[in-house]
Amino acid sequence: MLWPILLSHHSDDNMVSRDEATLLIAQNALDKAVVSSTGKQEWFYLPLDKIYECEKHIAFITDRSRLSMKSQSMSLLDASLHPIDSFFQIVRCRLSMPERPISTTSNHGRVWTDKSPYNPQVIGKLLQILRVYYNYCKKSPTDGPPPAERLGRAKCSVEIRKILYPS
Repeated sequence: MLWPILLSHHSDDNMVSRDEATLLIAQNALDKAVVSSTGKQEWFYLPLDKIYECEKHIAFITDRSRLSMKSQSMSLLDASLHPIDSFFQIVRCRLSMPERPISTTSNHGRVWTDKSPYNPQVIGKLLQILRVYYNYCKKSPTDGPPPAERLGRAKCSVEIRKILYPS
């Protein structure tokens, strides 16, 4: 880990905080871009591992030339797949239709698709309903309001009945 190295380069009266150290690590990562095999996109390795994101590489999908070095570094630190993993976990827990089919040794290779829909478009519709619920209705136990409200896309969390039964 780079914490002891960064903190050892400063005297006690010139000590950097943990946030400043992470910002310095992100700024250092911006200086060492790795170009993809196609040569069209730069990737940046951020050596700050979390248990659910190890050896993280990040690419900017928008033009970063307008951003200051600090803004670019903050963007690197904010980049995460954790919200997407959280949504996938909700899909796995709440929807049974995309579940893998069951195969047993007595079936001789045949599979039983107990809950699977006959029309795959049904799964797309269910995912769309769950996405709306997740983004506009479901309050986060840690962050409070739903994602749409936190991002300014909604004024408050919406009751699901107002979406299902608009009158």
